[in-house]
Amino acid sequence: MKAINTAFLLLALHSSLCLASAGSWSQQSSGGTLTTGEELLVGRVLHAPTVVPRNAPVKYITWKINLLTPPPQGLEINLCSTTWCQPLPALAGHLTPVRHLSAGGVFHFIYNVRYKGQLIPSMTVVRNQLTIGYGSQS
Repeated sequence: MKAINTAFLLLALHSSLCLASAGSWSQQSSGGTLTTGEELLVGRVLHAPTVVPRNAPVKYITWKINLLTPPPQGLEINLCSTTWCQPLPALAGHLTPVRHLSAGGVFHFIYNVRYKGQLIPSMTVVRNQLTIGYGSQS
């Protein structure tokens, strides 16, 4: 009987540790301005909080981007980590990564407008918002 109680205790402890390593984090930053097409605007780095386990896998990503003016024709947005870049289809959305990403890493947005010449009006990113949902490895 003692062995069964010990097994249940270990199982409960393992389950609570798994639950403790799941969650989400969110950060936002200002973006910057593009005045000329075909130039890259690299947003500020968004860091995971230190409490996020370094190897916790990303389960979902949501984002919201606010621009000062309507998006220009040819706007391309990528969300990147140190090992991966994902084109984003809209100014806001939700996606599930198709490969393993670490939720404990760093992320940034990269903007480009497929247009040659000066952008009138210029494109100003007022805010980038990113939420990373992560789960446990087990």
